Amino acid sequence: SLIVFMMSGMASTGMNTGLVLLINLVFPVKENILPAFNLVLLISVIWFFISYRIAVKVYRERDIT
Repeated sequence: SLIVFMMSGMASTGMNTGLVLLINLVFPVKENILPAFNLVLLISVIWFFISYRIAVKVYRERDIT
C-alpha cells in the first residue's frame, strides 16, 4: 500500500506539472501565475467530481459482501 501511495503522489504531481505546461502553451505562466494556478485548481476540482461520480457508480453496481 505504501508503494501505491507513493505512486499516486508522483502521478498527481506529474498531472499538475503537465497541466501547467499545457497552460503555458496558451499564455505565459510566469507573467500570469495566479490565473494559471486558478485554472489548474479549477480543472483539478472538476476532475475530482467526475472521478467521484464514476467511483460511486462503479461501487454501487458491485456486490460488496
